[in-house]
Amino acid sequence: MRIAALRHFSRHLSTRHNGLWREGPQRNSNGRGRGHSLVEALTDASRYSSVASILGTAHQRQPGLLDDGRMLTTVLTQLGRRQKGSVVLSVCRWMGESRISMNRFHYAAAISAMEKSRRWEEALRLLEEAKRTLQQPDAHVYNAAISAVGACGQWERALQLLEEMRAGSQRRRPAHRASSE
Repeated sequence: MRIAALRHFSRHLSTRHNGLWREGPQRNSNGRGRGHSLVEALTDASRYSSVASILGTAHQRQPGLLDDGRMLTTVLTQLGRRQKGSVVLSVCRWMGESRISMNRFHYAAAISAMEKSRRWEEALRLLEEAKRTLQQPDAHVYNAAISAVGACGQWERALQLLEEMRAGSQRRRPAHRASSE
C-alpha cells in the first residue's frame, strides 16, 4: 500500500499538477487542498524511513515545495485529523534533520495532532522542544498543549500549563512608565 501511495504521489507531482504546488491556487482541479497527495502518501507510512523517503522525493521533484511553511503546516494538520501521530512525529524529525526550522504554527499543528492521537506525553515533549527553539512559545502553542493534556484527562497538568503561559506573558510585557509632566 505504501509503495502504491508513493508511486501515486510521484506521478501526481510530475505530470498532472506540475507547478501547482508552489504557484497555483489553494485548491487543485479535484477541489482538494494543496498537499493532498503528499498527505495521502504519508498516511500509509508506518516507519520513519518511509516518511523520510516520501518527503525526500517531494523535495527533489518540487524544489521549494517543503520550504513553504504553510505547506508543512497543512501536512501536519491533515495528518493530525487522520490521527496519524507517529507520522506527524516522523515529519517533525525529518524537518529537523533537513534543517527546516519549525515555527509556532508547525508546533501548534503537531501538538494538536498529538491530542487527536491521544498522546499527551508527546504533546508535552513538543512543547518543551518549542520552548528551546522559540525561546517563549506564544498562546497558540500553549493552547494546543493545554487542549491536548486536558483532552486526555490530565487536568492538573493543563492548569499548570495555563499558569506557566500566564507567567510567561507577564514577563514579556514591557513595564509601563508614568509620564513625567
